Amino acid sequence: MFELGIEPDVITFNTLINGSCVERKVFESRRVFDDMVRDGFHLDLITYSTLENGLCKIGKSGEAVRLMQRMEEGGFLPNIVISVQSLTDFAMCGSRKWKVAKSLLDEIVGRTIKPDVVAYNIITDTLSKEGMVSKAQDVVEAMIREGI
Repeated sequence: MFELGIEPDVITFNTLINGSCVERKVFESRRVFDDMVRDGFHLDLITYSTLENGLCKIGKSGEAVRLMQRMEEGGFLPNIVISVQSLTDFAMCGSRKWKVAKSLLDEIVGRTIKPDVVAYNIITDTLSKEGMVSKAQDVVEAMIREGI
């Protein structure tokens, strides 16, 4: 690209991050992310959420949580689409991470973002699959209270 006089932008780098994550080369994606930060590129919600998704897929949920905290510290608040993706990512990590997903749902409820039926269904489905039916019922009751 540089030889052609074309400068990469955030979309170019997001594409590289996504491609590396799809191939489960998440540490390569992390390197691209770190290079973007070092070189002064403006990150966006897609940059953060793509890397967060990749980290969850390889079981690095702790690092994914820290990345999402960093995203918010940087002034990016996830919209409902990003929030639902994060719920899905943490829910797929299994029983050890349902609390992270539930905590994320509680955060969403506490913001101006109103979670939709998809967000609640992700948590309900995850809890049910993990044998935590009473907790899933609590989520359904919360849906009813919220008018969803």
